[in-house]
Amino acid sequence: GWEGPWGVVYAANLTPDQDTGLGYWTEDEIVQAIRTGNRPNGRQLAPIMPWMNYSQLTDEDAHAIAAYLMSLPPVG
Repeated sequence: GWEGPWGVVYAANLTPDQDTGLGYWTEDEIVQAIRTGNRPNGRQLAPIMPWMNYSQLTDEDAHAIAAYLMSLPPVG
């Protein structure tokens, strides 16, 4: 994990696994999380997530990232 003033944070599963990853997220929900730092349920992502940097992505680039993540093989 990453240790910092926020504590220790472990990377999330960004594959489309339905139990532990993004399997139930829509492409728009992934884009929203990338841009706002919030999960679909409103819970904030870890403070280390640099969403402020990603908030300026073009729609095309943000959706390309989401589509790529959803194209990965699911990993549990």
